[in-house]
Formats: sequence, structure tokens, C-alpha cells
Amino acid sequence: MTEHKILFQSQSYTRLTEACRALTALMYPFKYTHVYIPLLPEALVEVLSTPTPFLIGIHSSLKTDFSETMEVIIAELDTGYVVVPDTVMVPLLPQPYIDDAISALTLVLQPDLISADFAFLPPPQPSLPSQVIDKRIRAVFMRMFAQLMQGYRSCLTIIRIHPKPVITFHKAGFLGERGLVDCDFTTRVLDSMFFTGFVTERGPPWRPCDHWDELYAQMPELMRQEQLNPSLIIQHIQASKSNNFIMRRLQWPESSICSNPSGVGYVVMEGGSNITLPMSEASSV
Repeated sequence: MTEHKILFQSQSYTRLTEACRALTALMYPFKYTHVYIPLLPEALVEVLSTPTPFLIGIHSSLKTDFSETMEVIIAELDTGYVVVPDTVMVPLLPQPYIDDAISALTLVLQPDLISADFAFLPPPQPSLPSQVIDKRIRAVFMRMFAQLMQGYRSCLTIIRIHPKPVITFHKAGFLGERGLVDCDFTTRVLDSMFFTGFVTERGPPWRPCDHWDELYAQMPELMRQEQLNPSLIIQHIQASKSNNFIMRRLQWPESSICSNPSGVGYVVMEGGSNITLPMSEASSV
């Protein structure tokens, strides 16, 4: 998310491909827009010296010595080692989002930790299929980005003096409103090409919506409920998975999109159900 050079190394071509695809999937609703080569051929090894960010997978037989000036983060998929050069500063996700994400991932990957210190242990739960765990992990990251981006629509402005309306984002206003002025991670995300594409795709006030928009609109209420009852976190993650927040992108016909008469957002109607997105958080015109 902070536009670094990332190199995966493994003796398995399948593992390299899956690792690259997994990393880009966890970025949703953002889209990776830099150099993306899951399997780098030997003839193109010189691509690794490019000054631009990249996400590349390379077979372990083609290992190359990297100087720190190349600023490449190397992940050894076979051993689990990650090498970060001293010249590379990787900013961390701000609080409380990083702690919330770690806690949610722990609930998904190590659910037994919750009851590990109980005097009377509950009956063991059956192991979940890898596909279910995969969906829950992606649901955690979708929730994290929905939390981090809360209020972004109130910082959008539509400029209509051009033949085609132009959408701009008030970065300083967003950082100030969220209290993230000194957060290097958020600042770099807002300056990235990923976020530029995010605003271009999701900035227009009248557009087809998907489940991330629904999750974004529901997130304040979900967080309020989870503060009162932390046990709801895993239930909400499971609901996100079962509602296909991750695997399905909905597209509605133009006739299904209409203005919200209440003026607090816009409504998408599908099968008789309305999804109201917080456009009070509405774009300024």
C-alpha cells in the first residue's frame, strides 16, 4: 500500500503465482497498478533494477544479489523469511486499526487462543476448510480498509467547469478530520496511485455499487456493536464471508440507481432492498 518494491522467491512456480495474487486480493477495494509479474523469466531479470515499485515473483534458482540501494523487500516463501533493507522505511498502519486487524486475524487463524486459559475448555471445534479461512482473512482486510477510509467521501469535490466532471480529493481535510496528520502510512496511501484509482472508480456520486460500499456504510454501526460486545467481531467477519463481500462484485443497471430523497446519501435498490451510502459524505458541487 505504500508503493515499495516487493520480490517473492520460491522453488514453486505455483506458490509464487498464488502469493502475488493473494497480496493483490488483500488490497481490495484498491487495485495494484504498478509492475506486476508473478513469474519473472530469466531473460528479464534486469527488470528488478527498475526504479519504480513492483510486485514480482522469481524462482529461487535465479537468486540475485541485491544491493541496499535497490531497496527491494524480499519475501522467501519457502522459509518464511522477509528481508527489509535498512534503507527502506515501512510505515505501520495507525492505531487502533493495526491492533484491530491483528486481533481479528487472531480470531480467524487461532480461535483456540480465546479459551486457552479457561479452567474448563470448550469442546474442540472442527477445522475449517482452507477456502473458508481464505474468505475470512480477506473479510478482515476489507473491514480494515472500510474503517480507515471512513469519511473519505466528505473530502471529495466534483469540478464541473470541464467538459467531463473532474473529482478531486482534499487530502489535508481528510487527514485533519481523522486525526492522522502525522501518520506516515495514511499520507503515503493517499499519495499513491492505488488511491488515485480508488477515487476515480468510487468517487462519482451516481454509480453502480458493490458490497464494499455496503460494508463501508455499515461499518460505524458494526464498530459500535463490537465495542459493546467484542464477541460480535468474529460473527460479523463470518457474515461478511457468507454474504460474499469478497467474491462477488455487484453491477446494477442504470435504472436501479436513483437519488435519495432524504438527501443523506444515495440509494441502490436491488430486489426490493435499499442500500444507503453515506454521501453526506456527499461530493461537494
